[in-house]
Amino acid sequence: MKHENKSIHEFDMNLICEYFAGLQRQGPGSPEMTIKALSFIDNLTAESQILDLGCGTGGQTMVLAQHARGNITGIDLSPAFIDLFNANAAKLNLQERVKGIVGSMDNLPFREIERILSNAALMETEEKIKVEESCCQVCGIPMGGNDELYGTEKDGSKNKDYCNYCYNKGELFKGTMDEMIEICVPYMIEGNVVKSEDEARKMMKELLPHLKHWRSNKNMSGAKLMEFDLIWSEGAIANIGFEKGLNHWKDFLKKDGYIAVTHESWFTDCRPAEIEKWWLDAVPEINTIGHNISIMQKTGYIPIASFTLPENCWIDNYFIPQKARQEEFLKKYADNKTVEDMIAFMRREADLYSKYKQYYGYAFYIGKKI
Repeated sequence: MKHENKSIHEFDMNLICEYFAGLQRQGPGSPEMTIKALSFIDNLTAESQILDLGCGTGGQTMVLAQHARGNITGIDLSPAFIDLFNANAAKLNLQERVKGIVGSMDNLPFREIERILSNAALMETEEKIKVEESCCQVCGIPMGGNDELYGTEKDGSKNKDYCNYCYNKGELFKGTMDEMIEICVPYMIEGNVVKSEDEARKMMKELLPHLKHWRSNKNMSGAKLMEFDLIWSEGAIANIGFEKGLNHWKDFLKKDGYIAVTHESWFTDCRPAEIEKWWLDAVPEINTIGHNISIMQKTGYIPIASFTLPENCWIDNYFIPQKARQEEFLKKYADNKTVEDMIAFMRREADLYSKYKQYYGYAFYIGKKI
């Protein structure tokens, strides 16, 4: 049948999200396995920053929050999942330190400058905003209506948004925010605006993000990446690839920070052709646990622990809860061929697991950034 040759990603994403939004978990796992993986991580404090990528509706995230100190940010592409994630956090009174945002795990939005932007203290009064609007919208120099300070267009006319250093004859400053800060620091000291370079940098880092030129991410390429103490991802790293994910996410981890992910893995070197084809279609990068540990080492982590998820994570927590959901979905979308094919796919996945579970499953991989 046609659906047997499909991958889950070939079905309509809105349908998939609606289907899984009605389930507590969007993939195999259990609170016990989340807690077991967490037991290998020893660097967390009340100030720690934790990132859960591909968080779904937050089943594992809420377990993390109940057993680990620190602040947790969940990221998922689905707005519906994130709405449920934040509602679940509120139900458990965790909303002060657990927040979900819509985003992509292969284009993470975190930069140090965004943490500054989120500080409400920087936006305290209308008067401050008015002052910022009278400044050059690149370097922040106060212009106060002085025509001589205004930037110039190609035709010589004045542009009141920018100073003549940052905008000259229609050419706008092309450097990064960090470069602009370093340009401004000596002038601030020379003009007795501040007494030290550190004070000047701090002031500029607080001011510049509010200016028009720097509000777009494309102009923040020199900003420092925000770093996390722990990056977590259950059942999601295959969406961008195991090696790619480990490489990319490492940039957002502090030195000696931890990563903990589950990934589809072969338990044996050889397996029947039917199940091998199924998983190679779904996850082309699937490989053995030993191979994946070597990838973790290759990408700059010390492997700390690895263990397989037991059968109940698949059967009791993933496949069985889907049965009622499947009937609901078929009833809601009666005579919808796309939905029928999708449910057939889900049922075939469960049948194949029952038949071949000794050959594959999820494994947890925990590593420490070198």
